[in-house]
Amino acid sequence: MSQELFVPSEYAMLFFELFEGSSDAVFITRLTDAVLLDANASFLSLFALSRGLAIGRSVLELGLWVRTGDWQSYLTALRDAGKGGEEFTLALSSTLAQLRGEPVIMGIGTVVRPG
Repeated sequence: MSQELFVPSEYAMLFFELFEGSSDAVFITRLTDAVLLDANASFLSLFALSRGLAIGRSVLELGLWVRTGDWQSYLTALRDAGKGGEEFTLALSSTLAQLRGEPVIMGIGTVVRPG
């Protein structure tokens, strides 16, 4: 007989703490228009953004993607898989999800440092 370790509300709190406490850049954007719905402190720090400036604006408008075509390629890869200042590269892990009936992208990025 298996017993659940956590009730759903405990999972929500654990994942919130993971989201907020991660040293990686964690974000949620709306799929339809690339608007940033939420981001953790590491994401905001990495891109030198304030929460007030970033949340509710498109990642393209914020200049987080150097080339718009790269954003489109990223979206295509996500769909096919089923899931300002200096330029740098992020290793992204992302998935498609639903939030309040809207398709969103949940992702986590780690800065790739040349070896």
